[in-house]
Amino acid sequence: MEELGQFERTITYEEFKTLPDWQRMEIAAKNRVINTDTYNRTMNFLRGPEGWREQETYTLQMRRSPFNYLVVSGVEDAVAELTSQPITQEELDFAEAFYADKGIDMFNKEMWQAVVDEYDGKLPFEIHAMPDGSVALPGEPIISVTGPGELVAHFEHVFHRPFYSTLVATKAHEIYKAIGDASRFIEVGKRGVPQEITHLAAVKAMQVGGSLNLTSNDAGAAVFEDVMPVGTIGHRYVQRFPSVEAAFRHAIENLDSVSLLVDLVDSYDGLNLSLELKDEYRDTGKKIYVRLDSGDVKEQVKYYLKECEARGFTDPVLDKATVEGLDDLLDITDIEQDLRDDQRARAAHGAGGLIVANDTRRSDASTGFKLSEYEDTDGAMVPSMKFSNSPGKHSIPGRPTVAYIDGVRTIAQLDEVTEDENLMQLMYQNGELQPQSTIKEAQQRRAAQYLQALPLIERGEKAVFSKSTAVKIGEVMARYGLEE
Repeated sequence: MEELGQFERTITYEEFKTLPDWQRMEIAAKNRVINTDTYNRTMNFLRGPEGWREQETYTLQMRRSPFNYLVVSGVEDAVAELTSQPITQEELDFAEAFYADKGIDMFNKEMWQAVVDEYDGKLPFEIHAMPDGSVALPGEPIISVTGPGELVAHFEHVFHRPFYSTLVATKAHEIYKAIGDASRFIEVGKRGVPQEITHLAAVKAMQVGGSLNLTSNDAGAAVFEDVMPVGTIGHRYVQRFPSVEAAFRHAIENLDSVSLLVDLVDSYDGLNLSLELKDEYRDTGKKIYVRLDSGDVKEQVKYYLKECEARGFTDPVLDKATVEGLDDLLDITDIEQDLRDDQRARAAHGAGGLIVANDTRRSDASTGFKLSEYEDTDGAMVPSMKFSNSPGKHSIPGRPTVAYIDGVRTIAQLDEVTEDENLMQLMYQNGELQPQSTIKEAQQRRAAQYLQALPLIERGEKAVFSKSTAVKIGEVMARYGLEE
């Protein structure tokens, strides 16, 4: 049986060309030799057939966050996806045939043949990174990759992609901070992302960032042990009945717990009907909730909870309302502030696009994967930086990491910090992939590191540079004739 996610060993490029688009997309996505941005092949060509062997370090930064911090998520999965299976001769043969078919000469077959023959297909990299649940400040190094330069750069896209999970995890943490109880949030964004794997990544990220574990996606609950699927009835169920009341009664009589979707015709009419039915069925012990999905849901939830109180419906087990249709994190905050403590216990929040789609672009994290040191003709490693006219977009030279040195958050160099000080971990080295964090370990890491970083987050401050990092910055600036 083929390893899951591995490139199909038996298919040739000629066979591939006969397949329908959807199959070709699946197969091409698994071939790591052809998966790169075209300019990487161009730069590889310009360095000559053996230039790829020169050692370089590349560093990933996420330079932006609306909350002045980021909860890292998805990095460990990205490293595992790239390195857990060796590059195969079949991948290389497929790539060679593809480039020949397209008439493309700038393909360094020798580099990939060396990976297969000299390294048994295992990428000769050393990868240090912040593990899931780490709390980073904007601009800090999150991933450091050292290895043959053009080979590392070929996979630039892989190291950028944790931006999505990180942004979801960070927003999940903000949601948790706003509501204080993970059981009062339901994620309903399965339809809000283009691929199933993207939504599964979001379900993992919301656990890492906010300990949120309720989703409408059954597949998410299958993948993650602590996740529970939640959902009862939607509009199509109500639409089949001659009246809203008939639909509600049928659901109540056939389910022990139901969340009535009240906005098929008018939300307030639906709320009033649900209150009448709650009164009628009260002695049955059934859990009859409501779901608010359109209109001014902030006002609707206040109205509903007030009317419940007038009828003595104040049991947080029997009398919940779920507020959906929220477009902004501030909507959740506003609702929480408008409710009393006892009312909050009876109010839950549901969101889809808010957590899995809104503000989750790469530009929202402003990721940069930049050359931070390179090997000169004498074999020495030379620090390098990218400067920018845009504030906050300067890269960091050397092999940077983040550490607490004497209690001070510091952007230091890997060789000047101890393992206990270092917020990065060795994740992969020359064919050996280290064990991944469990979600519980990531949650514990997030809780501890957020408290540790909170004073800087609240003041909008950054980590300081270590002396070694500052020296490297000065060296690069002097090389370009810049003043510090």
